[in-house]
This record gives sequence, structure tokens and C-alpha cells, in this order.
Amino acid sequence: MVAAGHIRSALSADATLTVRLAGDIDDDITGDLRTMLVDSIMRRRSPRIVVDVSAVTALTPGAIGTLRAARDVATDVHLVLVVQPAGAVVGEELRRNGLFAPDGTRPGVPAVPRQAVRSG
Repeated sequence: MVAAGHIRSALSADATLTVRLAGDIDDDITGDLRTMLVDSIMRRRSPRIVVDVSAVTALTPGAIGTLRAARDVATDVHLVLVVQPAGAVVGEELRRNGLFAPDGTRPGVPAVPRQAVRSG
């Protein structure tokens, strides 16, 4: 039996947006996720976005692509988007795609704001 996917969000007092995904994240849910993340990054400018995938049982390639693109765009506009925590199967898939590190940082990238990095 496939667990139906769903998405919920909550905004905290410090303006952190938490997006909670659960079940099998299919293309329909991915479309809703994309819309929510674009609105949060480009219109609301939420300074920190946490995508909680602890209850996710499966992700489509489109969902992974959406998370990667959102993380990259958030970084470009000096916002933070982290994916956490993840169960064993989904967590491994996210690690392979450069989206998940246990400490919430982007694997292989120092936790330094982009504006602080200077080229030689």
C-alpha cells in the first residue's frame, strides 16, 4: 500500500517557515511544494526555510530536483533552506543528491554566507 503524500507548513515567531512533508511525495505534491517554496523564497523572503522530511516514505526525481533548485535559489538570494531530518532510505537518497547533512548544512559546502566568500 502506498502512503498518500501531503504537505503542511507553519511560520514561527522568528519568521522561520517549516514545511513538513509526509508519505510518498509524487508529482502532484511536488507541484504544491514548488509553488510553496517559490512563494516563500521570492515573495515572502522567509529568512530560514526548514523542509522536514522525517515522515517521507518516497520521493520522485522531480521532488529531489525541486528541493535542489529551491536550496540553490535561496542561497543566491541570501536565505537559508535546509532539509532535515530524514529517515534511512530517504536520507541516503538526499545525501547522494547533495541535499542532506545531519547538521543541516549542505554537504561539501562550508557553512559560510556567500557574501563573506571572496575570490582571489
